[in-house]
Amino acid sequence: SAQYGTSCASSADCIELTYPHCYVFWKDETLGANKESYENSLPKPSQAQVKGVCTGCISSCDCSVNQYCGVGDISIAQVMSSNGGTAGQASETDYKRLMKEMELFGIAFSSLAIRSRCLDYIKPKEHCSAHVRSTLTTLVVEQKTEDGKTVGMYRAANGVLSESLAPQFCGKVNSWAPMFHTCLVSGGLSQDISRCAQGPTDSDLSTLDFAATAAVCPRWAGYRESSIGEVFVSPACGVGDAVMAGGGYNFVSPAIDWEGVCVRGECAVCLDGERRCTTLAEAGVPQICLGGTWRALRGNGLQDTDLGTEQLVYNVAAQSEVATAVFAGLCMALLFINVS
Repeated sequence: SAQYGTSCASSADCIELTYPHCYVFWKDETLGANKESYENSLPKPSQAQVKGVCTGCISSCDCSVNQYCGVGDISIAQVMSSNGGTAGQASETDYKRLMKEMELFGIAFSSLAIRSRCLDYIKPKEHCSAHVRSTLTTLVVEQKTEDGKTVGMYRAANGVLSESLAPQFCGKVNSWAPMFHTCLVSGGLSQDISRCAQGPTDSDLSTLDFAATAAVCPRWAGYRESSIGEVFVSPACGVGDAVMAGGGYNFVSPAIDWEGVCVRGECAVCLDGERRCTTLAEAGVPQICLGGTWRALRGNGLQDTDLGTEQLVYNVAAQSEVATAVFAGLCMALLFINVS
């Protein structure tokens, strides 16, 4: 039976109750563009090739109350197109270049993580700061000028989560961007690819403003040989739930697994009063945040059954105070009527 990490094309392939979701990360639509031949433009399409993986969740609404859908053991696999047609190209050379490009995107994206497993929130023990994204941090990154000279550029980062502020962050980070993209070559005369020739710290590979921030940076990959020339892919870094796309791939790789709220120096999973999983599209158990924790939402979300024991004590006390105030008000009103 299909289990966590098993290949699938749809949820029908994921029959294990614990891993019922098929996360499709690759689709080869070049098969739908096939023609009779490079000279004959009559369509000869075939069904698209799809690649997915069985997971325990797609979103946090697939999980139990006060859990989230986070990164598990699954990473993106390299997939090869099985298209032996024309792929809608004008010549065999163009077809080979397209197939090689799809292969290189597979190299670039392979091993990137996706959300796939329901996890418990584990809050950091250190005191957090509510200003980690608004704190100005500085860094020197390398890049080349138009005349080919390598220079160190002073970067002042604001509005991003810098690695130097990690101890003050309320949440969990999956990926810190490196200073340079890893560059891989794939056979042929690929050693001649200039962007990869000078090694992993060549400024051509600099991640620039993403360096040392919470971001996902795919590898870059290239290929060169005489019949098709050079093919190179350089997918960009992404922050947050980073969307990775190209060569048939389309998936989200989260730089941050979860992010809470810093309240007076203490990390809370959520902000009191927030709600999630309340629409039909989201499905799952409707939840409300109380005491910095997600709880099952019942009724209007303000019932005693929505509260944990620690909140229920204060709720009962508050209700007692209200009842006392109402009773006192009624007594005063009756006294006024009697006097009149």
